[in-house]
Amino acid sequence: MNVVIIGGGVIGTVLTYLFSSRNVNVTLINSDLQKPRFPLIHSKLLRFPEDIRLARISEDVYGELSREVGTNVLRPVDSITIIPTTCYNDTKQIMSMWHDAGASTRIISDVSEYGIKRVSEEEVYILSSNGDNLVNYPLLISRVRKIKGINYVNGFASIKFVNGGIKVLVNGREFRGDYVIIASGAWNSMIIKNANLKVPLLPYKCQAAAFLGRVVNDIIYDYVLGIYVRPLGSMFDNALSGLRLSIIVGGDGNFKVTEPGRERGVDNDFLDEVRKKRLEPGSVGPGSLVPGLVIAREHQTRDL
Repeated sequence: MNVVIIGGGVIGTVLTYLFSSRNVNVTLINSDLQKPRFPLIHSKLLRFPEDIRLARISEDVYGELSREVGTNVLRPVDSITIIPTTCYNDTKQIMSMWHDAGASTRIISDVSEYGIKRVSEEEVYILSSNGDNLVNYPLLISRVRKIKGINYVNGFASIKFVNGGIKVLVNGREFRGDYVIIASGAWNSMIIKNANLKVPLLPYKCQAAAFLGRVVNDIIYDYVLGIYVRPLGSMFDNALSGLRLSIIVGGDGNFKVTEPGRERGVDNDFLDEVRKKRLEPGSVGPGSLVPGLVIAREHQTRDL
């Protein structure tokens, strides 16, 4: 069986490995327009049971991949969830699902040792272990691409339907497979649109920015200020730890509908919003924006 995969990001890379390890002939087409540059959060601390089940499955997949490629791509990280006191009774039921997923939680009152300032007295702080990981996607992608027997092609792909089948065109070359899998994130909608297909996909971008501040070793989910903060999770952490500094990634979790390639960098209004939340009393430790270290745009595609 021959499979052509368009997109060399997380999904495309994992699928490529799974197919190749089962002796399937795989061609992976990658434009290198966008790829993870730093580890990203994988969390089981979600609101709905279906999402938690999927998170547990994907965590198992990453664990198995770590064993097979010979390096651990999962880094466990504790997290602190900050909620208004009025939401605590509803949150207790959600916490029971976290426990069932293997996470342990406890309420803490003194958060100063975690670099967090209290905004008001009407807050609850939930410290969680074994609920979150930073997944080293760059390392995983690098390891998988070193596997022999996989046909890697760099370039922009387009698809055409011919004689009841599909052909993939890249830089004037033609590729065919028994299956063609489009795994190129927000570019999925553009590839499909150019093939004259109508599929309900909506491209959007999430944004995050990097800050230089006091050491933060935990992920902060702040539902009071409407922001999340986490360690960068890279070699920079070790380099700065001796100075008791770290690069911290912050965002608001919101998204903006836009086609990829239309904009560069993050929106100024987003930077202003995150900067104010970071520097106002009650934000997570003192810090300042590092313009050259903006993590910036990450496009995704969602179903309508």
